[in-house]
Amino acid sequence: MQHLGYVLAAVGGLLFLVGGLLSWVGVEIIRNPFQPTSLIQFELDPEPLRLLRLLYQLQTHNNLQKLVIGRDGVMRADTNGIASDINVITELFSIPVADTTSVKAFEALMMKIPLTYLRSIPETRLDSPYVVSVTPEGIAYLRSKER
Repeated sequence: MQHLGYVLAAVGGLLFLVGGLLSWVGVEIIRNPFQPTSLIQFELDPEPLRLLRLLYQLQTHNNLQKLVIGRDGVMRADTNGIASDINVITELFSIPVADTTSVKAFEALMMKIPLTYLRSIPETRLDSPYVVSVTPEGIAYLRSKER
């Protein structure tokens, strides 16, 4: 009980230092808003990287904020606001028609892309489980892989 004042002073000083550190980190994040804020950069295998690149190209080429992709891999024109339907699976795997194996492979690849790079938007859509958007961290990762 006789050293309670010293303990409280030490705890207060420690909290003061932690607060200063967090304030400095916050200022750095505000000062550099377009840098990826994720502290961990995940490395993707070539196939998920190719899928992420394709999704980013579809998103930017069609000027979309989000991609609504059906279980069969089709981006429907009416739900996405695009001119015609786009089959992501056939474009990704360069096949004429999506079959059961390619649909399962597409689903596995979607699950391999971390949420840091591909944000899943929680919307209830009939037979469209993938409502996604490429994040700024995902865009920065794609640009780092182009070099």
